Amino acid sequence: MLLQYGTMVVVGALSRSEGCGVYRSEFKESVFEMCNDGARVDIGVLGSLAVTVGGMAANIQSRRMQTIVALLALESGTVVSYEQLAAELWPAKVPSNPRNALQANVTRIRRLISPLPDLIRTTRGGYVMDVPRECLDSNRFLTLLSTASKYVKIEPAQAILLLERALGLWRGDALSGVRESPRCSSEAAYLEERRIAAWNDLESARLVVGDEWQAVAELRKLVRTYPRQERLVELFMLALYRVGRQSEALDVYHRARRLLVENQGVQPGPALERMYAGILEHNPPDDWFCSAA
Repeated sequence: MLLQYGTMVVVGALSRSEGCGVYRSEFKESVFEMCNDGARVDIGVLGSLAVTVGGMAANIQSRRMQTIVALLALESGTVVSYEQLAAELWPAKVPSNPRNALQANVTRIRRLISPLPDLIRTTRGGYVMDVPRECLDSNRFLTLLSTASKYVKIEPAQAILLLERALGLWRGDALSGVRESPRCSSEAAYLEERRIAAWNDLESARLVVGDEWQAVAELRKLVRTYPRQERLVELFMLALYRVGRQSEALDVYHRARRLLVENQGVQPGPALERMYAGILEHNPPDDWFCSAA
């Protein structure tokens, strides 16, 4: 099987073991696009900022320099103007001569990524980072999520492999340490929503293939982390019911309802109410499945 999206290629050999319903897959990702001199660049934003050039980590400790790299990476291939960068770096009050301050910080960044000092180019109006989108871990995550969502119902075992790989790219909260920038803060919120969508799809796929015990273990942690995510609560209830824990599934509903009413002043949505009613009657709804991505 060959999955190709953009310039990233995932090659997979998918087979079904004899006598059982377990899929075996051997995936190989093509080497992501290289920069002109052949040094690979990886930029991580699914956690604190991490930059690796030619296999060597760039030690960018300054919060301001981290923010510049993050902003340019998020807009890779596009010129980010001096004015835009200044507004992001100093949202409260822009200094009297922001261009000089920007130039000084970019010069320091270039020293830290010395194998590729031209990774950040100066243009007439600002700076641009010329890296393929696959060099950014968040773009790889989003591509894997988009591809996996097409497989959740028709080839759930395939979707599980892709979603596990996508979620495995995360090292912590997205763009932690640079969220004072409005652009970075907005992107972090978006990526977190996509992360939750990935978990929704992964646990849905586990339930489709009948891996309820694994789903129970993971959903227990997820519902604790995201107690207001009704879809995760719904899946947790269904997984518990399927392993013979109807009473616990009903308790999960009541805790979620109490949290919604007390903290947000709202009742659970129709889907969660239907799941509760179905489990109460030993007849959970058949149309529980939907892809979140």
